[in-house]
Amino acid sequence: MPTHFKIPQHSVDDLFAQIWQSGYVSLHARHVLRSLLLEEAYTQDEQATIDRLLYAVRRGWLKVQS
Repeated sequence: MPTHFKIPQHSVDDLFAQIWQSGYVSLHARHVLRSLLLEEAYTQDEQATIDRLLYAVRRGWLKVQS
């Protein structure tokens, strides 16, 4: 059974700040982001924030926790 993570609108920015400050994307953060993307439950601003996170991972600025 899939687990859905519901987060308030402003939390995407909070999640971005937490990820950027720690330097890695935690397992919980990955689930939240995946849930948002699969459900297409995001605004254009949130999409831009998610894109920035993915870009930072590709560039090696952030690590992904396994």
